[in-house]
Amino acid sequence: MAFIFTSSFATHAIAETPKTYVKIEKPADGTFVINSTEASLSELTATGNLDPKVEWSKNAKQALTKAANEYITEKKYKFIALDISDTDDSDALQIVKLNDAVTDSIQLNSFPMAKLPTKTDFDWTIGEGAQKLVPDDLKSENGQKYALFITTKGSYSSGGRKALLVTAMLVGGSIPMGGQDVRASLVDLKDGKVVWYKYDVVSFGTDIRTEEGAKAEIEKLFKELPF
Repeated sequence: MAFIFTSSFATHAIAETPKTYVKIEKPADGTFVINSTEASLSELTATGNLDPKVEWSKNAKQALTKAANEYITEKKYKFIALDISDTDDSDALQIVKLNDAVTDSIQLNSFPMAKLPTKTDFDWTIGEGAQKLVPDDLKSENGQKYALFITTKGSYSSGGRKALLVTAMLVGGSIPMGGQDVRASLVDLKDGKVVWYKYDVVSFGTDIRTEEGAKAEIEKLFKELPF
């Protein structure tokens, strides 16, 4: 996405990475950034099975949220973490699902053969319902408000899988190994417009389950963030 990559790696290999196409003015100090981070990580076993790892996912989610928080607050904006997995707010859950569907479309549209002929500009929205993500105690605040969605998926190879790779290489072969990707979108909560989107394959050796690795990934991912 010879090695067999996951679909996310394949996307990265043949597609143009979407960039910021909606030009926005630098937000004023004090802007609120409401963040939703989700992670789904598995262990790729020696037999090629994917074993979901709840603890790994939790660690990556916490580390990426912390790194995003530090990055945003350094820019003088107010970071608010929104844990969708712990909420029973059906509206918030639906907005996150809608954002997933829209960013799927953005990524698909980056393929030359799949590009929508009507999409000549970067013009995507999750609708004005996105305003429901604004906490009640912030609705009276006059500052600008954005939602920052971060999603990571992928796998890490088990010790047995790594040993199998070494054995395969000794006879001139190879086997698929694990990998992770991260994507992020920034939504203006005033009207639900997606103003920025980024897809990235995590660099080899960067462990997003750790604070150090998550910080490196966020700095790489946010390099073109229009803040």
